[in-house]
Amino acid sequence: MTIKEITQYLNIPTSTFHEWNKEGHKKYELTVLLLALPLSQVKSILEKMKKEETPKYSKNTRYITLDKKEFDNDLLWTTENKKKMKISTLISIYMNRASQKDSDRLCKLFGYERVKETVLKNINDELNLQEAVNQVDYYKMKKVDKRYIPSRDELENILKKPKQRVVDYYCENYSKEKLLERASKLKPRFPIYLQIKEMVSYYEQEYLSDRSFKICS
Repeated sequence: MTIKEITQYLNIPTSTFHEWNKEGHKKYELTVLLLALPLSQVKSILEKMKKEETPKYSKNTRYITLDKKEFDNDLLWTTENKKKMKISTLISIYMNRASQKDSDRLCKLFGYERVKETVLKNINDELNLQEAVNQVDYYKMKKVDKRYIPSRDELENILKKPKQRVVDYYCENYSKEKLLERASKLKPRFPIYLQIKEMVSYYEQEYLSDRSFKICS
């Protein structure tokens, strides 16, 4: 990197860098290293750092106060809001009827590893388990800039059983307009059309925020 690039991307004042870049200074070796690093590598490291998220709740937290506004769907309509609730129970209920929005939210709140561990331990229905695992794994893929590649069956069934990861792929490789047009012609039009419309909106919110994706085979 050049000195200009170092000061720009690492927010180090030019005068400070020149002070450090003197033999005998305790940070001299650091300046030598920075000057030797390619800008592309530094950008990659910074991007990965931005994407690393610390869960809102630590692994040691076992109970939380329920806030239904955190989730897209209310699967706890019989439970009073602001009630103290066991985290593993909350994860199990939502992941047993998993939607990508809420799966992403759970991972942000409690961490990918904890959510997946709870899913594998507590969900017994084979189909629900597989979809839940797919959704938490997709969350992880997005965090490391990898793109999900759907199967032929998933693409063919996008209007029958839409999945967020397949909608994301379709919008990126074909167009969101084309998908919405196809969905609008469904008979009956609702509720699949609305479901796909919401997924397209979430695609715009999440997927388009960073277009530097790597293909995941």
